[in-house]
Amino acid sequence: MGNQHGIQTSVSFGRDCPAGNQIDQSEKEIARIQEFIEKTDKLMMELESRRDSPRLADVRRKKVDTLKMFEKKNMRLFLLREKFELHFPSEIRITGTAWPGTTFESHGRLLKIDSPACSIRVIFNPEKSRLEPKTP
Repeated sequence: MGNQHGIQTSVSFGRDCPAGNQIDQSEKEIARIQEFIEKTDKLMMELESRRDSPRLADVRRKKVDTLKMFEKKNMRLFLLREKFELHFPSEIRITGTAWPGTTFESHGRLLKIDSPACSIRVIFNPEKSRLEPKTP
């Protein structure tokens, strides 16, 4: 893993990576919804000052629908984050050499290889909450 010239190589494992991608997408959607709500608030203030009651009522209904969607998206994001933090028993097995410059990541913990290591396994130890290299 990596190479003998020390070129940086990163490996992440032990998490639900598709959930991580869905978290990114959900955060972007929530940001767009928040922008829309802010614009809607400004429009509502403008319509109130012009006393445009029919249009104001329509905008309020749209805002209520948007707030309901916002709440659902936030709940989904919360559940995705919970799923992403779950630990899945896993390990990386290197039958050859792990070269310096290789970094392993799991649950925000890092293990950097500083010297060549042959035939190792890298595991996340949930009891100690750290990555550990093991020899077979």
